[in-house]
Amino acid sequence: MLTDNITLKQALELEQQGKIFIFDSGDDIDYHERAEEWQDNFFQLRTKARNVPPQNIAEHFNARYLIELKTQINDYTFKWKFLRGIENTSTDETIQDNIEYVYALTNKGYPDLIKIGMTRNTPEHRVRQINGTGTVNLWEVKFALPVKPGSGMKVEGQVHKYFKKQRFHAKNENDREMFNIDIFTAIDKIREIGSIFQAGNPKLY
Repeated sequence: MLTDNITLKQALELEQQGKIFIFDSGDDIDYHERAEEWQDNFFQLRTKARNVPPQNIAEHFNARYLIELKTQINDYTFKWKFLRGIENTSTDETIQDNIEYVYALTNKGYPDLIKIGMTRNTPEHRVRQINGTGTVNLWEVKFALPVKPGSGMKVEGQVHKYFKKQRFHAKNENDREMFNIDIFTAIDKIREIGSIFQAGNPKLY
């Protein structure tokens, strides 16, 4: 993961432009008037990735920026503190060729099940692959969230972990992506967990 070192002033300018999301994993609130807000941002990230250790949150969310705060204590002593910044991707940007998708599929043959997966191709291409493996009833794409390159498996993994108690258990290894939930529940959770990685407008079919 590439990291850019920037000052707090630079970070605040980028934040004002809507380009980064600042968070703080520490517990000190005396260094800035917005410290509690940035700590709340960190807890939001932990909620989106409950199974990720706190010390790995920055890496999990591909935090690009290391924000340095330097405070002079006296003539000879300085104190450093570091925040992190995640680069925002505008939903109005043109979708990149290497974008990934986390999708939700339905199947009339399995009315109580939703299939949740990810693909580095288009969702339409992926569902054609799935239906080409000899399925009796065809799967249909109902929702897809475009996410940044390299983040599809992270989002898919976190969604799967969240719904682990609703996972459909069968002998077929391909059924591990199927869950006893409704499509709206699946969509809400994919959007919640994937929001920080989002790289375009969600697609409803």
